[in-house]
Amino acid sequence: MKYHYNIQEENNQIQKSEENVNLDIAYMEALCNRYGKDFDFISSTRLSSKHLKLIDKYYGIADGESILAFYSNRYIFNRAKEEILLSSKGIYWRSGQMNLDPSYLTWSQYAQATSAVDEVCYIQFRPDHIFQSRRSNILTEVLEDFYVYMASLLVTNNPIMYHYDQSYNHIGRIPTVRTYHDKWMLVENGMPLYPLRNNDIHWVIEMGQVDTAKLQVWKLGMSEWVYVEEVAELMKKG
Repeated sequence: MKYHYNIQEENNQIQKSEENVNLDIAYMEALCNRYGKDFDFISSTRLSSKHLKLIDKYYGIADGESILAFYSNRYIFNRAKEEILLSSKGIYWRSGQMNLDPSYLTWSQYAQATSAVDEVCYIQFRPDHIFQSRRSNILTEVLEDFYVYMASLLVTNNPIMYHYDQSYNHIGRIPTVRTYHDKWMLVENGMPLYPLRNNDIHWVIEMGQVDTAKLQVWKLGMSEWVYVEEVAELMKKG
């Protein structure tokens, strides 16, 4: 199963609420920084002062709102440049003329829109062709990470006890081929780690980058978190 984010400006299924889910912004920033070397996806640590001024000008970022990452596909299929901004409060996106107000969803609205869809297949914004660029795969990965993270917080026995601390996360670059397994949310001894797919989990276990005795996992469709040692498909390759 692939994740389907059906987020459109005129989508009446999205409840227009400003209520925010309880998120660890430092953790979300770390998820963005994990992919920050991509040419089109710019994480907050790589945004220059010039970038920040332009973002503030065009998106009207509020005081106390943190910028997590910025994505632009420039010009594709002879269409005008399209942009997506990820912030601590939600998602902004715009297309075409820069004098138009950007579209916006809080993270709560985003979670409501994604959780309403079952068997997903395609990520769709309006304009939806922003994801048709072959360079948009990193943005897709980040949004999948965010969705799995937010969904995991709603599980009754959610084991996260601490705010994210990068020094505790020993997962490095993972040289594995991307598969279409669902992503698992990982928490080690109360600390959230990166969401990973099956083959990535095999790698970090083999490399000793996680303590399996303290590692709990969850993915969409599960009623509760379990210890990784209880999941045969994660402890054994193949």
